[in-house]
Amino acid sequence: IVHSADMRKASDIVALRVTSCTSLTNFVVIVSGTSRPQNQAIANSIAKDVEEKYDGKRCLGKGVPEGSADSGWILLDYGEVMVHVMTPKSRLFYDIEGQW
Repeated sequence: IVHSADMRKASDIVALRVTSCTSLTNFVVIVSGTSRPQNQAIANSIAKDVEEKYDGKRCLGKGVPEGSADSGWILLDYGEVMVHVMTPKSRLFYDIEGQW
């Protein structure tokens, strides 16, 4: 997931292990793009790569996308990993890193 985001030039990539804080997920990955189209491309790339790598395997479920590039925040929920693709403005406002 991190590699896929990096290949689409995502910035400020953070991966947090949150198993000691919640039972909802094991990891939270937060990335930023410089524009909404870039964020959509990052999310699409992650979804494609995860599907290709884990299709038919139980380790990661199907990503359930929430939000949109137009909102400034796309969430990909893979169960064990939650991926947040955000504009810098949305990331600063919601401060997800600060929640963990």
